[in-house]
Amino acid sequence: MNYLELVNDFLVETDYSDQVASLTNLQEDELRAAIWVRDAWLQIQRQERWSFMAREGSLITIPTQSKYLLSDIGYSGGSLDTVGFLDTNSFRNETTETRMIRVSYEALRWQKAVGSPKRVAVDPNCSSEIRLSPIPDTLQLITMNTWYTPIVLVQDSDVPNLPVQYHKAIVWLAISNYAREQGGEWRGLRMAAHQEYNQMYHNLSNYYLPTMGPKVGILG
Repeated sequence: MNYLELVNDFLVETDYSDQVASLTNLQEDELRAAIWVRDAWLQIQRQERWSFMAREGSLITIPTQSKYLLSDIGYSGGSLDTVGFLDTNSFRNETTETRMIRVSYEALRWQKAVGSPKRVAVDPNCSSEIRLSPIPDTLQLITMNTWYTPIVLVQDSDVPNLPVQYHKAIVWLAISNYAREQGGEWRGLRMAAHQEYNQMYHNLSNYYLPTMGPKVGILG
């Protein structure tokens, strides 16, 4: 479902209002419905390091430069998505075909050696800054596992980057959140929507989350 269809599904399930032909220039109840749906999708994206949000990031080193920002990491294919989180245990130097080692930032404080980067560290005082060691002496390609920044639904035709069979989870979560805010008379609807969402969330977790090991992704 696209954004417009998700909002209309919300309106049908709640008897909140008549369905709308477009999300442009919405007023009052319909506008609030669109906001509930938009925020529910953001909430789902932020809850976990979902595999459907995972993507390989890449960084081209600059000779004599050891420090880089999260914003220096990009995606192939001209994607405009930005990196939200990354796994510093996954850095790879593709030029030398070696896996890099994560170390403490303090360990690289006085580094002077130059060459092909073999180690990576995160500045604890600036979590969007990473440092490579040795200091690169040539242009080299570094890749790593990342998760892109949650995407906001804006246009009618925007489609969540979520397996289509789970699109309804967005609607159920939006309804649950909405009904919670309405108070006691909406308790039954909230419980029903929450139960439906929990079942879909359980299935999502089984298929789109790692089955072992701690969560990763320390930047954002």
